Amino acid sequence: MRSSPHHKFQSSGITSSQGPPHRALYIHIPYCASLCHYCDFAKTALFDDETTQRYFRALITHLKYWTEVLAEEGSQLTSLYLGGGTPGLFAHEYEPLFELLTPHFLRDIEITLESNPSGLSDENLRVWQDLGINRLSLGIQSLHQKHLDLLKRDHSTAEALESLQRAQEHFSHVCCDLIYAIPHQTLDEWQKDLERVVERKPQHLSLYMLSFEPRTPLGRAYHRGALSPSSMGVGEEFYHLARKLLASAGYHHEEVSNFALPGSQAQHNSRYWRMASYIGVGAGAHGYEKTLTQEADLRYFFRPQDRQFKELTEPVGSFQKYLTCSGAVVDVRSDACRLLETIATSVRTARGVPIEKIQQDFGLIWQPTPQLRELLSQGMVQLTGGVLYYHPKLWFFEHKHILDLEQSFIKN
Repeated sequence: MRSSPHHKFQSSGITSSQGPPHRALYIHIPYCASLCHYCDFAKTALFDDETTQRYFRALITHLKYWTEVLAEEGSQLTSLYLGGGTPGLFAHEYEPLFELLTPHFLRDIEITLESNPSGLSDENLRVWQDLGINRLSLGIQSLHQKHLDLLKRDHSTAEALESLQRAQEHFSHVCCDLIYAIPHQTLDEWQKDLERVVERKPQHLSLYMLSFEPRTPLGRAYHRGALSPSSMGVGEEFYHLARKLLASAGYHHEEVSNFALPGSQAQHNSRYWRMASYIGVGAGAHGYEKTLTQEADLRYFFRPQDRQFKELTEPVGSFQKYLTCSGAVVDVRSDACRLLETIATSVRTARGVPIEKIQQDFGLIWQPTPQLRELLSQGMVQLTGGVLYYHPKLWFFEHKHILDLEQSFIKN
């Protein structure tokens, strides 16, 4: 008898009284036409047709395993996210993947693909639509050419605006990524970027403060003192300007970096924020398995080098064997880690921190620290229906509040 693909690690997914748990899927595409100087994601610009064909074959073998899991569970996919790298470099290459996955899609599945403005060809747009992709995430980053040049983006301001217009002609849900606190960027420049994008009403905006990662050219320049971040409160003023401007434009602030028009919240990302299980496939991809029994949750990831992402050449059977055969790195999460992650992924969101659920799941008692009691008395934090809501002003300082909140839970 063939063993269950998940053995004791049965995912909690999204449960309902009307059906089985459902899942989300993230697929990583590590290829870029050129490398931006701020990005430390798993990516490479050294590839050819043979390399990408091998990589997509490996993706297919992994996805075949997961479709077996979905069929055995009786579950379906609620969301699919194609991230990178630059997934927008490819179009027809996705057809075998979608042929395999489409029977496992929920009717209202959210399917997102990331693209750079320079990759928005008419052919790609048509193929993506035909595949059923219904959400396009555009990496605009800035509408000032000098900042694009510093970041080493491969598009111009004009191309960014043109790509946004063309994306909106083909897709009803478009997301724009922007970066703030770029060296020498002014608040006025940031405001103009936001205003020029918002007047086009994309359904979703992801706004990220520039970070200087050690393994990137910008990070190395920063750490040797050759480059300084913006002096505007290390990003705080940029954050508050965006928060106020987007609120006045009708955007809901759903998470510290994410803003959406009503009804356009990011379904896939919200799974990360509420610690739901999700499948990760591809070089550099991460996955998370949350157990129903609370015996042990685990995170797994694949090494970022595309040539180390293994094609599965034989049936793997159990989930444990899949992880072994695929070369995934596994991290079984302790209760302390799970508690910290639950707090960290919720304190910076409009969903709030589920205090009562944490007490039930972990067998803890909530006793607010003096610092937290002060925030409660000031009205900057509110407890409603067993959920603790932090004011969006505080989300920017999430790391300071995570530790404070963690110390508010004590053993029963």
